[in-house]
Amino acid sequence: MSLEANEKEFPLGWLSPEGKLYPCGYMEHLGYADTLRDELYPGVESDEHPDDFLLNRGWVELTRLALFGHKYMVIFMWDFAMGKLTPEQHRYLKPFVEDNWDEIDETCKFDLAEEFGLEYHWQRKEANNG
Repeated sequence: MSLEANEKEFPLGWLSPEGKLYPCGYMEHLGYADTLRDELYPGVESDEHPDDFLLNRGWVELTRLALFGHKYMVIFMWDFAMGKLTPEQHRYLKPFVEDNWDEIDETCKFDLAEEFGLEYHWQRKEANNG
């Protein structure tokens, strides 16, 4: 099942290099990565962890943090040969990233800002000691 980019809610799941979303629920990414590896890469032997297997082949993991405000995470591998997102992934993700920028975790924003031409300045948050 694939969701189109005009859906309002930020998607959770795995985004293929071709820009097709394979949705899964919160905290289901690891198990689903194993299923996708078996179904879409039959016969490929690998010692990689299932999520690393997909990430190393250009997939993007769309998830949420379990703690710290449940911010969205957009996880992808950067490679000098592959670059970052494929044009299809870029087209799919752009409206979600732009519409949900404030809900995306800080650890993802630097790469996403560069990828989508968004302005981002990291600011250190001071601990509240009171």
